[in-house]
Amino acid sequence: GLNTIRGMISRYAPPTENNTEAYIAAICEWTGLKPDEVLDTRSRRDMIPVVTAMSRIENGCAANRHEVEEGFELTGFECQRSQ
Repeated sequence: GLNTIRGMISRYAPPTENNTEAYIAAICEWTGLKPDEVLDTRSRRDMIPVVTAMSRIENGCAANRHEVEEGFELTGFECQRSQ
């Protein structure tokens, strides 16, 4: 049921441990998505930019988008390749 940036980040980076609102704002700025926009978590179009942006925050440096794309291929969500 976690299908928005706000929902995902609030769950896994809660305010008791993080600056959750700043995290949400950064992800939205870098992806162009809205905090409460419903995402298709099986969609390359939605999730690759989100995961790439989250990696930037979590690791302190930009993720290699090609590696994120390769990782997405491991999910088996082949039906989303055309997007």
